[in-house]
Amino acid sequence: NANNPILDVTSSSMSCNGGTKADDTIEVAAGSEIGLQWHHNEGAPTGADSDEPIAGSHHGPVIVYIAPAESNGEGDVWVKIQQDGLTGTTWGVDNFIANKGLISVKVPELAAGEYLIRPEIIALHEAGSEGKAQFYNGCGQIKITGSGSTSLPAGVAFPGAYSATDPGVLCNIYGGEVACTASGSAGYDVPGPEV
Repeated sequence: NANNPILDVTSSSMSCNGGTKADDTIEVAAGSEIGLQWHHNEGAPTGADSDEPIAGSHHGPVIVYIAPAESNGEGDVWVKIQQDGLTGTTWGVDNFIANKGLISVKVPELAAGEYLIRPEIIALHEAGSEGKAQFYNGCGQIKITGSGSTSLPAGVAFPGAYSATDPGVLCNIYGGEVACTASGSAGYDVPGPEV
């Protein structure tokens, strides 16, 4: 329940924004679609908040990771299951705003058990300078049900998955065509591992 950005990619808040383990879980079936949402302020959105669900200037990707709950989000456990970066001139955040702060995620056909799911926005409006990309994340605890048998592969650690100088983190989105790729060509490389 905090809307302050994380600026330091080495912060422990990169895992679950400083959240603590939940007493409850949300039960979801493997392979189902779930909705994840977050908003500019706590409580029900109001029409008076022009930055709801996030300021329109906060262009960047929307990413979702999952990890086994027993890991507490520690170690190389985070597996990327979805990303929405830059398509043409439309950012993942633009799609998120158009959908009023809601994203849909397909839950993988994982073995039944408890998992952490971690949505993240990376706002790039000030990311032309190192240490100025803004990270907004949080975690939910889910209990996957069903007959899935897939185990998660090795993942990445938070902190650790991103560097402050990754092309998708240190990225000037102004002044013409976006060129935030490892090769320096036009486009945008979403940071972190492949989906």
